[in-house]
Amino acid sequence: MIRDLKTAAWPAVHQRYKEYWNHTGTMPLLRIHGLSVHKVDDEPAAPQPEPQPYEAPELIDRAAFRAQTEDSYDRHGMMADDFIRGISPQLHTEVLVECPVLQGVSNWAEPCVTAWNQLDDYVVEQTIWYQRLIENTRRSLEAIDPETYPFNCLGIRGPVDMARGMLGAEVLCAAVYDHPQELKDLLERITDIIIATEQAHSRMLPLYEGGQFNHEGVWGPGLNAAFSVDAAWIFSPATYEEFFLPCDARFCDAFDSTVLHLHSASQHLFHLWAQVPKLALQCSVDELRLSTGERKPLGLPFDKLFPRFQVICQHTTLMIDGYWEQELIARTIAELPAGRFSIRGGVPDVQALRDRYVPAAQHA
Repeated sequence: MIRDLKTAAWPAVHQRYKEYWNHTGTMPLLRIHGLSVHKVDDEPAAPQPEPQPYEAPELIDRAAFRAQTEDSYDRHGMMADDFIRGISPQLHTEVLVECPVLQGVSNWAEPCVTAWNQLDDYVVEQTIWYQRLIENTRRSLEAIDPETYPFNCLGIRGPVDMARGMLGAEVLCAAVYDHPQELKDLLERITDIIIATEQAHSRMLPLYEGGQFNHEGVWGPGLNAAFSVDAAWIFSPATYEEFFLPCDARFCDAFDSTVLHLHSASQHLFHLWAQVPKLALQCSVDELRLSTGERKPLGLPFDKLFPRFQVICQHTTLMIDGYWEQELIARTIAELPAGRFSIRGGVPDVQALRDRYVPAAQHA
C-alpha cells in the first residue's frame, strides 16, 4: 500500500502522472469502483429534510485534523487505484460571488443579482468565506507535514456556473440577448474573483516535484487550478465562444495547468475547450443504471461520444467518468491514445479490472 508521499513506491506513480500530462504514457490512468444502482419502483420516496442555509465552515482544530488525517491514511492509504486521495478544502464556491447556498440532498445556489454592477466594488478577500478558506488551509498545513500528505488545489465554479448561480438559468439566457455588454462585464468581474481566490489558495500549497495535485486527484506541472462548467450545455457554440470562453481562457492563463469539469451534455462545445492552452478536460458521461441492470444515457451514449473524445485527445488530456463494462474499457484503450486519457467510474467486476490494469502496489 502507498500510504503517503514518503512511501518508496510513490516516485513510480509520480512518473506516470508526468507521462500522463506530457502525453507519453503507454496506459491510461484508472480509478474504478462498484456500480451504484438507482432503484426505480412505485414506492413513494422517503421524505427529505428541509434544506438549510450553508454556513461558513468552522475553524479547523489542528490536533483533531492531524489525528483524523493520519488515521485515514493509515487505514486507506494515499491511492485510489491510480488517483490521489488528497486533502481538499471544503467550500461551496458560489458564496464567493455573494450567492446564498442551500444545503440538502444536493446543494444549490440561490440567485442574488440586484444590479449588473453589484460586484464592481466587491472585495472577495474581505468576506468570511475567503478568510475561512485561507485560514483553514493555513491550519491544515500547520497540523500535518505537507511533504508527507498531498494537498489538492481548490475546485471552483467557473464563470458560466457562477453566472448561472447569480442570475438563474432563465435570466442568464435572456441576458445574452437583452443585456450582452452588462453580462460580459459581470463575467469579467466573476473571473477576477475566482482567479484571485484560486491563486491565493494554490500559492499556499507546496510544490511536489515542481507541480501540484489538482482537485481531480492527479498531479499537474506548476501552479494548479480546477473549475467547472456544468451550465455550459445550455448555450450554442457561437454564444459560448463569445461570452464565456474568453473568461475560461483567462482563468487558465493565470495558472500553469488547469482541469475543467464538464458533462457529456456539453459535447457540442468540446472543440472550443480543446483549443485552450494549459487545459485538461474531465468529462462526466451522464447515464442512469436502473435496478433491472438497464443503462439509460442522459444525453449521448458512449458510442456517439467517441468521435468527440478523439478530437479532444488530439489537443489535450481527457479524463472520462461514467459507467463502464469490460468491453467498453477495452475499446476505449484500443481507440484513444493511451497517453492522453484516464478512466474513472463504476464497473461490474472491480477486482478483475484492478488485477488487469492497476499496479499491485497501488491497491494492495
